[in-house]
Amino acid sequence: MPAADRFAALPDAVLVRVISFLPVRDAARTAVLSRRWRHLWLRTGALNLDTRPYGRYFYEIREPLFRDAGAALRRLLPPVTSLSLLVAGEGGNDCQLIIGFSTYSRSSAWSYEPCCLDSLLADPALRRLEELRLRFEIKEKQSLRYIYQLRPEALPGHTLRSLDLACCRIEMPAAGAAAGAAAFPRLASLRLDRCSVPAHHLEALAGAAPSLATLRIEGLDTYFYDPKRTERSRDRVALRCPNLAAVSLADVHIPFDVDAPRLRTFSYRGQYTEFVFASDTTNLARADLNFTSYYQGQETELPFLVWRCLGSLRHAKTLKLTVPSIEDIVLDKNTHGDEQMAVVFQSLEHLELEGAVQSGRRKDQADAIAALLQCCPVIRELQVRFKEDRWSYLERRHGRTRTEFEVSMDSFNGRRSMLNDDDSRYLSVADLQGLSGRWFNCLHNHLKVVKLQFDLKELDSFEVSLAKFFAENCKVLEDLQIDDGRHTFSGHINFWVERWRLNALQRHNSE
Repeated sequence: MPAADRFAALPDAVLVRVISFLPVRDAARTAVLSRRWRHLWLRTGALNLDTRPYGRYFYEIREPLFRDAGAALRRLLPPVTSLSLLVAGEGGNDCQLIIGFSTYSRSSAWSYEPCCLDSLLADPALRRLEELRLRFEIKEKQSLRYIYQLRPEALPGHTLRSLDLACCRIEMPAAGAAAGAAAFPRLASLRLDRCSVPAHHLEALAGAAPSLATLRIEGLDTYFYDPKRTERSRDRVALRCPNLAAVSLADVHIPFDVDAPRLRTFSYRGQYTEFVFASDTTNLARADLNFTSYYQGQETELPFLVWRCLGSLRHAKTLKLTVPSIEDIVLDKNTHGDEQMAVVFQSLEHLELEGAVQSGRRKDQADAIAALLQCCPVIRELQVRFKEDRWSYLERRHGRTRTEFEVSMDSFNGRRSMLNDDDSRYLSVADLQGLSGRWFNCLHNHLKVVKLQFDLKELDSFEVSLAKFFAENCKVLEDLQIDDGRHTFSGHINFWVERWRLNALQRHNSE
């Protein structure tokens, strides 16, 4: 019995939407499926170009690729609202040859010569373009600053709503250019991936898009060279976006000043840098800061930069903070203590902290946790994930591997301890100086869920002491989850956490 044609039950509008995601060659091939499908691809209003099916070398790709693009534009029913181009090559030079890149003349001055991609973007059929996506997929490490120089004034700014660029150079027209030459009144989404945009040109681009709601930047290069020396390179980026709701930054390597009163989500991943929000982000729902490393010589300023960023995000309801080491958020009270005291998250209910802990620094680690608890008075859920520090990882990776006999003896000793009910070493886990004995509003009135994740190596560790601290001091705690790694039944501390919790409740009831 032949299988039922489920596509036949779908309305034309759904089929057109599905076809709009296909590359232009595959979309055109759907016309042979049946009489009903013959003209569906012409109604998609989308032109998706992918160089991978055309061959490996530029001389096999360029001419047929842009020939197919021109033929499709002549056949697609207007308006064509979406253009997507994916160029794949071994390196940046290969991609430039595919798009016909040529902007440099043999004279001593820079000149501009249109390439095949410029001609495609200038096609009259794309005058009502709403979505533009230019991506470059490179196998080798990119050595060029950019692959394609996009001229913003050549785009249909009056209709463009989404702009997604990779490995492109963007320079806005000079101030003396015609008014509205590069204005984007409807642009709502902007993504720049490994793009080269000078700081003042990025500011001009954001200023030309008053409706911008989503901004995503990864790997920004702000290099700027002006042979006439009429402008200087900027060392900060100042963005004023009245309708910006979501910002995602990664590896930008330059301080940002953002004026976005309607911001709801903010995320950053990369080396330590500075972010300052010029306006109160009272609508901020989530903030995600992932500081992966820091510049050489920046060690003493790390806590100050972290707390300055946190101060700009004090209206967040959910915060995830990732640092190389937990100790990186401890401020020197003699120099920057006021910076930490001024930060209070009055609306924060969910906090996630992730970082490594170094042996021998229990006091600094306790001070870091205390600082976060102090500035989060109404927090309801806390998640802390302790990572392995760099030196322990290197020692485990390249050091001596434990024998099976040593592993077996540890397991045997753990079982013997359980059978002998030798619980003195569990009940005598040391308190944390800097945490124990202090009063925190969140522990007494709001904190109900605590989740700790770490790899248990020894009982006399900061992680175990912290688990004991929360078990004994959270007055309204409903759920305490401890994930201490892969161990045998007797190797986990969950049973002792329950004992600590029960003993604390008994002492509280007896008072």
